[in-house]
Amino acid sequence: MKKRFSLLGAITSLLLLVIIVSACKKDPDAIGLDVQPSADQLNVLFSDSLGLLAWSELEDSIPTSNVSTFLLGSLSDPIYGKTYASIYSQILLSKNDVTFGTNPVVDSFILVLPYKGYYGDTNYAQKAFVYELNESISRDSIYYSKNKVAYINTTLTQNPAGYSFYPQPTTRLTINESSVTPQLRIPLSNDYATQKLISKSGATELSDNTNFIAYMKGLCIKTAPISSIGGNLMYFDFSDGSSKAILYYHNSTDTSSFEFSIRRDSACFIGYSHNYKFSNNLFKQEVLNKDTAIGSQILFLQPGGGVRTVIKFPNLKNYIPKSDEGKPVKIIVNEAELVITGWETDPGIFTAPDKLALARLGSDSSLYFLPDNANPLGDDVAFGGYYDATKKEYRFRIKAHLQQIFDGITQDYGLYLRVSGSSVKGNRYVINGSSKTLPNRLRLRLSYTIIK
Repeated sequence: MKKRFSLLGAITSLLLLVIIVSACKKDPDAIGLDVQPSADQLNVLFSDSLGLLAWSELEDSIPTSNVSTFLLGSLSDPIYGKTYASIYSQILLSKNDVTFGTNPVVDSFILVLPYKGYYGDTNYAQKAFVYELNESISRDSIYYSKNKVAYINTTLTQNPAGYSFYPQPTTRLTINESSVTPQLRIPLSNDYATQKLISKSGATELSDNTNFIAYMKGLCIKTAPISSIGGNLMYFDFSDGSSKAILYYHNSTDTSSFEFSIRRDSACFIGYSHNYKFSNNLFKQEVLNKDTAIGSQILFLQPGGGVRTVIKFPNLKNYIPKSDEGKPVKIIVNEAELVITGWETDPGIFTAPDKLALARLGSDSSLYFLPDNANPLGDDVAFGGYYDATKKEYRFRIKAHLQQIFDGITQDYGLYLRVSGSSVKGNRYVINGSSKTLPNRLRLRLSYTIIK
């Protein structure tokens, strides 16, 4: 994208310059100052006291379909309340024209989900339930975090009371004398497998996937709510076809198995549900009751279509000195960093996200990439947003964005801050607000030069 800056010559009176300098503090360590020629040093100013306006609000539903990582679990948080992640997915035949031989009998029917990680505390047990979808889902459709698909309200787990387990995302298993990657294995009902699958051996329903997904629309995988503070969200890998349902059976002549695949190129999505009834009072007041003034003290970020934060610079244009003719002088932004610091001293199991995402809001609340973000679809170390565990903070470099505001190219409709990879992450975050009374407040570190 071509960048264009218009240079407007302006002369500022000495008295006005003194006023501006006295209102800002010079920082010899500020980024950009050490590269300025000595003759220009009088015109280079630094400030981290610019007033920001910020508040947190409920997120719109976000796309969660056909991603490579899928979340499942229940989490109870003292600040955000309760979060539930469920999986909706088709299962596909691994080959066409399926038959199970003469007199087939089900030995077991196992749903296999390979772990990819987790968020929370795996010392909390989960109870899983699996249901058959009663409504078709399509690979060509986009599904969102708040979408729900109807299912038949009869659990398919071998135990009708659900399958209880402790997540073991780092423990390899031994299956048939072979070591396999860490995985969740949920026993499903033998009776269901007999009635739904074995009974259709050699029939049209098992001839190909077009017929099969019309017959068996898919599965919904859920977990029971967690009553006490804690729980976990488990991450599962759907990228390589290792997620599957395995039907073990024997017939009159042999013992065998058949795999039904679950993979990202089938229709699948994550459904999130957030219950804020149990959130804390500050969260309810700011986010649910829309009291934006609370944002001066505390701000919130929650993935899974939960909560985002909006940041504005309402006094940015007023911060600029004016010439004798009353026109703003030309400002060159040397450096600008948005600093975001954690509110919690010890978040415990609710660890910080590895990265945050920042975008610009347009006049119609549409989102646009910032000009500072050279790689908006990947990693951009210079742009920032990565968590600094030592300082417990994130920093974004927004120099070009502010320059465009000063130059009148862009209007300040606000910035939109959320957890990066919000569709497939569980990590939430609590941020210090923007009040100047807070030592580690949300702030903008700005180094700029007045052109005379």
